[in-house]
Amino acid sequence: MLNKMYAVGYLLHQYKSASKAYMVLGVDYAGGSSVKGSYGGTGKSFLQKSLFTMLESIAIGGKTLKDDNFPMDGVTPKKKFVLFDDLGPYQPMEYFYNMITDNFIANQKGGVKYNIPFDDSAKVGATTNFAPEMLSSTKRRLLVYYNSDYYHEKTGDNKYPFSRKISDDFNDKNILTKEYSSKEWNTDYNFMLQCIQFYLQQKEKIEAPMDTLINKNAMMQIGDNTVKFLNEFFSDASNLNEWIEKAPVFTYQKDELGNKANSSQRFSENLILYCKAKQWRIELKKKKNANGNSVPHFYISTINEIKPEETEINLSTPNDKVEKATVRPDDLPF
Repeated sequence: MLNKMYAVGYLLHQYKSASKAYMVLGVDYAGGSSVKGSYGGTGKSFLQKSLFTMLESIAIGGKTLKDDNFPMDGVTPKKKFVLFDDLGPYQPMEYFYNMITDNFIANQKGGVKYNIPFDDSAKVGATTNFAPEMLSSTKRRLLVYYNSDYYHEKTGDNKYPFSRKISDDFNDKNILTKEYSSKEWNTDYNFMLQCIQFYLQQKEKIEAPMDTLINKNAMMQIGDNTVKFLNEFFSDASNLNEWIEKAPVFTYQKDELGNKANSSQRFSENLILYCKAKQWRIELKKKKNANGNSVPHFYISTINEIKPEETEINLSTPNDKVEKATVRPDDLPF
């Protein structure tokens, strides 16, 4: 809640500092049926669009940016808030860097081009059902807030037993519209002013935990098919906290996923990403197998410890394609 109040206060307060300039990004906390994104309908856009009642604003469709020759048409020096609503799954966040921390260049249809100085340009917000890649240069430019799935829509793609929207909690009234009474408008405006006051009282940015967003992005990079394979493989506890020879697992993955299988190098990279998302520790190195050959192995620890002594490799699969083998520690590089 305090994170959202801080975000609202930041957007409403019009003073801009280059060292504390952010894009306010609304994302869903809960995941969807695909690692690529969530179901949406949680009210994350509503939070930022509610500020349209206080600021000269414009909403730009996030999924049309790459196909629109003039995506900034309508952004003028009078605008104080620009919302990029519903960004696509692989939208490069570098696209917004200059808009956030530098002059705002806005090409208009008809040949007009605005170069709006940073101090006078609009603050920037966005929403997405997906998880952007969290480069350090991106992270420092973002002010992220999460929306839970308290509000959601029941569809054939999810398991929600019913739908719930914001108006359900207000006797089917669409809030912040002409249906509002003067008293209700005053209540909301007072809250927005409280958000500004709260924002000004803070010395540091109040951030939402970034782990969820980083983990979601890692899963997006791995992909649905490989995530499903790894989930099933590591559901067998004997494949964790033990040294495992990589080649049999890689072969098993190729048999299971066919033409959607990863290359050997990509499989190793995905293992690392998967462990990062699960907050497990992984070590990859060459060790001797049952035949005495030094070959790649991996050790995934769920207890943050790597077993150093001689250990039995127990790699079980649903098809029993891999047999147990005993190996000795080997410090050869992976």
